[in-house]
Order: sequence, then structure tokens, then C-alpha cells
Amino acid sequence: MPNNRIAMWSGPRNISTALMYSFNNRTDTICTDEPLYSNYLLNTDIKHPGKMEIINSNHSDVNKIIDELCSGNILESEIHYQKHMAHHLLPNMPISWISNLNNCILIRNPKEVIHSLSKKISNISLKSTGLPEQIRISEFILENTGKNALIIDSSDILRNPEKMLTKLCMELGINFDKSMLSWENGPKECDGIWSKYWYQEVWETSTFKPYNSNKIELSKDNNTIYQESKPLYDRLYSLRI
Repeated sequence: MPNNRIAMWSGPRNISTALMYSFNNRTDTICTDEPLYSNYLLNTDIKHPGKMEIINSNHSDVNKIIDELCSGNILESEIHYQKHMAHHLLPNMPISWISNLNNCILIRNPKEVIHSLSKKISNISLKSTGLPEQIRISEFILENTGKNALIIDSSDILRNPEKMLTKLCMELGINFDKSMLSWENGPKECDGIWSKYWYQEVWETSTFKPYNSNKIELSKDNNTIYQESKPLYDRLYSLRI
């Protein structure tokens, strides 16, 4: 029997929210939005919009959060879909608990990630891309299962949503549902309190946007980060489904 507690480990400025909405549109699924975000903000000096509001309105006890993710009540739902930012898994946090989940890594070209992130925050680093933590997760999965991690690239989904979501569901051990291809626009019940700062674009959508391959120009500093992150991305990209 497949493990229906699905953990999708993304970097920022990916299609992670759209993918959460895709799963949220299934009648058999309950979604959790970035449950480690509050703990991440509490334990770093990262400046994000609404930082104190997020910390004060969400659980920050990481042990309680992990217990909920691994064995919490998911009501009458068959699937618990968890949208995670990989960099929220801080270096001093244990990682063995993710063995209780059905893990998948969602990647995106870091040039696109950095370009999009630079519109929201100024203090960008290699860690901001989530790629080091995605490598950590993939290595843990390989070491503990003998199999490569399940990895999917956002551009593949955007180019052919039905094909890639069908493939993803098959790899996760669940049935594909056509309801995953579209959703109502606007805020969702599953959104975190930070959605008002980050989700305006995705709220205007009701399906996956076609992939856009516009030329991107990065600043000198951001290009340096891109050059550091590209080998990590290439490594994960070579293992994607």
C-alpha cells in the first residue's frame, strides 16, 4: 500500500503553490502549506514580509510539527499533500523523520528562481534557492532506500501538465485525477497566512501557465549565485522523471 502522506520539497519561486492547488482540487486530498516556515523564520535572521506575524500565528515547535506531518489526523482524506520549502529544513534539524513520508523533489532552473526571488527580497544566497537542502534530501533518500529520489522539474509540468501529473501520480502510487488540471482562481483555504505577500500571481490563475522561456538577465551578484547553484540543479535535473 502506498504512503499517502506526500511531501513535495520545492525551492522558492517555483510552481509549488500551483501544484498544491492542483492536489487540493482532488476530493480525496487535504493540503498543508509550508508547515516548517514559522520555525525557519524563528531560527534564522532572514528578513521576509510579515515575519513576526507568521511566527506569532503558526506553530514553531518543530517536534510537534513533525509529529503532525508524520502521523496527524487527516480527517476523512485519503491523501495528505504537504507543500514544503526545502530550505526550511534547517541544517541542525533532523532529517530521518522524512522516511515516514512519500517524498518528491520539485526543481526549477535556478536562473529563473533567482530572477523571480530578486523581485521579492534582496538578501539572496545559494541557500535561498533551496538546492543545497534538495541535494541533502536526495542523498538521504538514496542512502536509506537504495533508490534515487523522485524528482520532477517544473518546466516539464508546464510544457505538458496532464502527461507529467499522470507520471507523477504513478510514481507516488496514486491515481491521476483530471481535476488536478484546473482549479478556481483566488485564495484557498489551504493557503498559509503569508499568502497575501507571495501568492498574488497564482491567485490569478486557474490552471498551469504555459512554460515561458524568456531571456533572463541577472545582476553580477545574482549571476555569481546562479553559477554556484547550477551544478546542484544539473545534478538533480539528470535524475528527474
